[in-house]
Amino acid sequence: KLFLDAGSFVTPGNIKKVKEFAQKKNKGKKCCQKEHFERYGSEEEAKKAASENKLSQKPGHYRQEKWIGEPGEIKPRNLGDRKYYTHKMDIETKVGTKEWLEKNATRKTNEPGRYGIPASKLEEFNEYIMKIIGKKR
Repeated sequence: KLFLDAGSFVTPGNIKKVKEFAQKKNKGKKCCQKEHFERYGSEEEAKKAASENKLSQKPGHYRQEKWIGEPGEIKPRNLGDRKYYTHKMDIETKVGTKEWLEKNATRKTNEPGRYGIPASKLEEFNEYIMKIIGKKR
């Protein structure tokens, strides 16, 4: 059991009230809210992204887009040779990131939930990143 306020607990029976309470309490506050995305890449890329908490261009690939997706939208088996996509990067971002991506990223109609961040906008996108966790897939 968790405390909701003095004398009341969070239980399966009152979870709806708890969510409503939390929404009212946090109304207008964006500090505690997050959006999540994911990317697949090499171990080297995942370690670098996690240690720096940003995405960066691979040497020799400075003009290419960085593709990310909403959780569950990227099918790792469809990415190509598995040896190049050994790690998954979970990207935690500030609220407003998806809206920024809708305006600034490349979209493909056959890949919903996926965003190609232009190389020229990568640093701007990195300002939205709060944390990146890299792990073997």
